[in-house]
Amino acid sequence: MERKNRTAPLTLERAIEIAFDAKAKFITNEKSGTAALLVSSPSRTIEDGSVERRYRILRPMETDYLSETSLHLSSWKECDRETFEQLWAAQLAKIPEFVTSRLFIVTGLLLPIWNRLPSDHCHIYRFTTDDGEKVIGRPVNMADLANLGLTPSFEQPGEAYDHLNTGGIIDLAEGLCLRKVSVMYAPRIELTGFNDVSLPGLKAMGLTTEIIAYKLRLFVPMGDEANGILEKLFKRYPPR
Repeated sequence: MERKNRTAPLTLERAIEIAFDAKAKFITNEKSGTAALLVSSPSRTIEDGSVERRYRILRPMETDYLSETSLHLSSWKECDRETFEQLWAAQLAKIPEFVTSRLFIVTGLLLPIWNRLPSDHCHIYRFTTDDGEKVIGRPVNMADLANLGLTPSFEQPGEAYDHLNTGGIIDLAEGLCLRKVSVMYAPRIELTGFNDVSLPGLKAMGLTTEIIAYKLRLFVPMGDEANGILEKLFKRYPPR
């Protein structure tokens, strides 16, 4: 089903309040030209016993978490308040009042497949569509569809991004595969299955390379840049 939701972005006034209350820093991304708030997050002890500092990146519609190392390697740089306010206002202006998303509902005789449905959100939805159809059933995520023998399709890159962020995997043409991974306790979207021939073209689309444990790995940047990069990637390597 398709549903329309009203957006609730973080207003400029509220962002300024958070900046002063939480002693946050104004930052801007040199690649995307977007603004965000850098807020300290609780540190974490990693396997070797050292303490890793972590930060929250607050944007109008999203929050990301980065380690101190990942932050230094990123394109986020500190900026003045005037620059922050101009970029934040520009971002708010691009956010629509409503967004349309897809909702997956399993309906009908559920008992025979109950053990294949997710056990962490057992809500029951009852609603009537705009054309009068009455529906009752359980909501499932895109990542749950595979357990039901179904393959999700992505009408918008944003749906693919949401699918990946909920733990879903997307197989692409020519043996490529997208999945969410954790690198240094930070969520990342990794592309595997590439070779030396396809690597230059993938980097030209905006994917970034990192050498981790002596191995070259390829990632889709998280956040605002992801949807545009996924759109380019799907045109060249369609989901299977």
